[in-house]
Amino acid sequence: RTIFMLVQNAIWGLLKLECFPRFRTEQGVGDKIKKNAFKALLKNEEAQELISLLDKFLDLNGQFPIQENGVFRATVLPNDAYSEHLHTSLPDIDELWRDSDLMLAFREYLYQQFAHENLSFYLEAANFEYLTDQKEIESRAKEIFEKFVAPGAPLPINLDYVVTQRLQKSLEKPTNMSFKPVTDKIWKVLTNEWFPDFIVSPLYLACN
Repeated sequence: RTIFMLVQNAIWGLLKLECFPRFRTEQGVGDKIKKNAFKALLKNEEAQELISLLDKFLDLNGQFPIQENGVFRATVLPNDAYSEHLHTSLPDIDELWRDSDLMLAFREYLYQQFAHENLSFYLEAANFEYLTDQKEIESRAKEIFEKFVAPGAPLPINLDYVVTQRLQKSLEKPTNMSFKPVTDKIWKVLTNEWFPDFIVSPLYLACN
């Protein structure tokens, strides 16, 4: 039951964070709707099944609505077998900062997936922002760049050419915010790609 709910929540997170934002920004969506392009889709049996599930979902949320600060948030699809979990919400990556055991489990998960350099970079670059001494900023900036970004770096993070060039330009006269654009990018990777997978892993389940 718990595993099913975690998988369900992970899928909801994917829909919420990845699919729906792309849908909203897709060019011509309004025209497609106006032209009734969905009529053909509605004839598809799988689409009809999905619509039926959504109807049930909306009906259940009408009976058991959740509001936080006046903002509606959907529940999971419930059944009688786990009514006590009716209002289960998606785990939040900010839990990592409140639970050291969870952070260690997430780090171990990333090691298993050969992606631990993302978290290592984020932590080092985030701490870098608190530096105030210019000599230390210059020294640490070079260390972080050579460790994670430079050609042949021992823990290379995945950055495109443009981002790398902008970072190199910024580091010509480094400040404690030089890594901020990259730090934000890596945090999005951790939030949208790795954390949803982590919360359905045995390591996460062992922490709960």
